[in-house]
Amino acid sequence: MKRLRTLLVLGRVSNLPTVWTNCLVGMVAAAGTLEAIGGGNGFWALVIPERPGGEAFGVVPTGWWGVILGVSGLYVGGMFLNDWADAEWDRMHAPERPIPSRAISRLGVFVWAVCLFVFGWFTLTAMGNATSLWIWVLVGAIVVYDLVHKRWVGSVGIMGLCRFAVYPAAGSVEAGGAIGKVFPPALWGVAGGMFFYVVGVTLVARGERSGGVVKGVAWFCLSVPVLVWVWLGVSVTGVLMLLILAWWWWRTGGHLRVKGDRGRVGGFVSGLLAGIVIVDALMVSAVDGRAAWICLAMLPLCLLLQRKVPAT
Repeated sequence: MKRLRTLLVLGRVSNLPTVWTNCLVGMVAAAGTLEAIGGGNGFWALVIPERPGGEAFGVVPTGWWGVILGVSGLYVGGMFLNDWADAEWDRMHAPERPIPSRAISRLGVFVWAVCLFVFGWFTLTAMGNATSLWIWVLVGAIVVYDLVHKRWVGSVGIMGLCRFAVYPAAGSVEAGGAIGKVFPPALWGVAGGMFFYVVGVTLVARGERSGGVVKGVAWFCLSVPVLVWVWLGVSVTGVLMLLILAWWWWRTGGHLRVKGDRGRVGGFVSGLLAGIVIVDALMVSAVDGRAAWICLAMLPLCLLLQRKVPAT
């Protein structure tokens, strides 16, 4: 059990539901509605392998689970690689992390990272039929960020790119992996909104290490998804999601001002990460309100997992 917990901590698995909502929103934004995803069989056809009468949906469920499993594998592999790359820094600043605490060897972490990347890539291409171009972009962004984020302040943009690329990678499944797929503006809108949101979260996390200061540029980045939602189209469901998001920010420490304290900012970061599912819900509400409720349903799961495994 101790080894299992070490692996879960390394993989930051409490954030996986946010990856799943990214995938769902990417597919819905590319297809237009829940009914349209999966070649017109709809969302539940992707989740439930068989019709009530026993007739299989063919390869459609394989594509859905291929996206979820594949992107999850790449995410967890990226988290492992992050600890491998940060091993020396962690020895001085975060000795409780698995590698400096000798819960697992640095070589072992690297082997796990490579295996997870291979699994993620294979699953996305073989099962999910995603476009290889966007898989390359996603993997490249993850690897580059892990290797340079402690040395280059501009790496916050690469972190945003890691989440940005999930949306077209998931959406490309709707094109059967074709590189020439022209995505609708909604997909680029939600991907761009999440790009800025994740940049904002990263800036807040860096503020935690610099004395708990949350700067104005971070607040702007966190607010961009709201602008995307307004651009895509305001709806009643969206207004509800906006109110929930505002409440969530306040509840988790979003009322911090310039003179914040380090502990409260740390809790705010975990709350912002869980809040990714609400941000997804807000933006996708302009495309299909039902998808917004599915995203929001992931919030309790995020909170439950964060009780067991730290989000950062």
